[in-house]
Amino acid sequence: MALGYNWFATKKSANDIPNLQVEQKQTINATLNLEANGQARSFSGNIENGKSAADFVILLTEKNNLQLKTKEYTGMGILVEGVNGVENNNDEKKYWMFYVNDQMSQVGLSQYIVKNADKISLKYEKSNF
Repeated sequence: MALGYNWFATKKSANDIPNLQVEQKQTINATLNLEANGQARSFSGNIENGKSAADFVILLTEKNNLQLKTKEYTGMGILVEGVNGVENNNDEKKYWMFYVNDQMSQVGLSQYIVKNADKISLKYEKSNF
């Protein structure tokens, strides 16, 4: 007499398994504009709802094979130091400035949460700071 467990006898049908709720992550669409030295480029893309402008910039620059140089500062988050070889210049007081919907942002890239249809811009320009 063989003693064993017949696992076939305990197999459940698909009807016996409760429906699993799969959380779908909502995505939003936004635009990234890069402006430097009289030239501008624009990229459109989707990102998961709730992500920061820093996440969006990193995603789109990687997707479009652009070189992005950043530095993270405690309390401020990520600051852009260069895009495709155009780097911040302390002597000329020119820096990559962050704008949302054509307005200079009051928070940093890491703090701003991207909203659907946002226009995120990085502009290389002279600073008044």
